[in-house]
Amino acid sequence: MYVANIEKEIKIEPGQEEVTFKGKIPAGKYDMEAQLVDTDGRVHPAYYVYIEKL
Repeated sequence: MYVANIEKEIKIEPGQEEVTFKGKIPAGKYDMEAQLVDTDGRVHPAYYVYIEKL
């Protein structure tokens, strides 16, 4: 996942239903990409992404 100044990667374990990333993003417009990579290296778009202001 990357958005603004944040680029992170987390391994998803079998049965895991969600992944959470936290970070500080300055106000502005940014590109964002969230993708899943399977064990064969195939890239899939994230099914659902939710951004919350804390």
